[in-house]
Amino acid sequence: MPSAHQSPVPFDVGAAMAAQLPGSVVVGREGDDSSTFLFSPCVRDAMNRCLTTLALPAAGATCTT
Repeated sequence: MPSAHQSPVPFDVGAAMAAQLPGSVVVGREGDDSSTFLFSPCVRDAMNRCLTTLALPAAGATCTT
């Protein structure tokens, strides 16, 4: 779940990796930090839902918080 403005791991790198993993999705997030799980309720909810129910977020999902 890369942040849109994160310099160490640009969004394109996450999208390229997901493209190589069949059945995977990327949840984008507008922001500058690399700790999206810690600081974004939207990302945290998507990850927790995926880990507890095995339901992936919709393709192209984007978090704004």
